[in-house]
Amino acid sequence: QPTPAENLCKTVTAESKEPRVLLGASLVDFGHKILLREGMRKIPHVQTFTLTNNDPSDGPESLHWAFGKPVALDADEASVVDDGSPKPYDLMHTFQFEPKFGILERGESVAVKCSFSPMLATQFEGKVPVYLDGAAKTKSAHLRFGVAGLGAYPRVKFDEREVRLAPTPLGVRTTRRLWLINHGFDNM
Repeated sequence: QPTPAENLCKTVTAESKEPRVLLGASLVDFGHKILLREGMRKIPHVQTFTLTNNDPSDGPESLHWAFGKPVALDADEASVVDDGSPKPYDLMHTFQFEPKFGILERGESVAVKCSFSPMLATQFEGKVPVYLDGAAKTKSAHLRFGVAGLGAYPRVKFDEREVRLAPTPLGVRTTRRLWLINHGFDNM
């Protein structure tokens, strides 16, 4: 009869494998970007990363890949509903990819453009599932990568919050130099 300590002790073995696809970036971070507003230019902000087929030489010759819909960090893919109407806070319309799917031969890479189109001054963060060989139907992602960006209004900042002038006698001129910093105005 095994002792209670022997019942708690189990042997676990595991084997690690390299991922079938490699991403050039595990997080596509846009940082602070100016909002795309009505009546203004609507050219999205773009970053490029690579997707590489990393299948071993004894594996399949090619693989089919596809990106799923970006979802918030605290949501799952099943909770995303697309009714076709763009929502300014919706990650699916804020982050877009080109191409969204494709076929990669063994060792081949593709450059993927990620577009960020913020419509609200807020933090956008999410995860994007990567499906291989038709796994999008079962919602079984091979891996996920992060997307992030902060929508911001254009503004002018000063290099100092407060300008103090040295004490001087009456009638004596004193000067102090300060810098205006442009954040998002195209015509300055």
